[in-house]
Amino acid sequence: MALAALGFAWSAATAHAQDTCGTEQYDHNGSVMDVTVCRGEMTITYAGPRPGLRQAGVAPGTVLFRGRFQPGRPGEEATPLAGTAYVFRGGCPPAGYPVEGELHAEIILWGKAPVRDSGCRVTGYRDDTLRFN
Repeated sequence: MALAALGFAWSAATAHAQDTCGTEQYDHNGSVMDVTVCRGEMTITYAGPRPGLRQAGVAPGTVLFRGRFQPGRPGEEATPLAGTAYVFRGGCPPAGYPVEGELHAEIILWGKAPVRDSGCRVTGYRDDTLRFN
């Protein structure tokens, strides 16, 4: 299986093009991810979740991130992103949280992920960084 190479051909112009759609595979912490870009939006789903995530109910097709490309500044090499990422805990529904990030040679997203107890209640938040390469 070919994972996306660093320097993938998506650019700010491609990301914002109305009819440009495509899917590439990236690695994220040992899981194979489908990254789909279409009409200025990005969706990241699990294509092959690592075993620990399967135990938490993550299956192929489960959404990890859904967001949009944001306007960048002239001269920036990275394309800004913003949207919602999800954390998973066995027996609990996915918990969404706001993230921002960028697409450059890899995709990096960051935000405050909810921490939940065994009853699925949010007990706090932790800094979270998601990398896809």
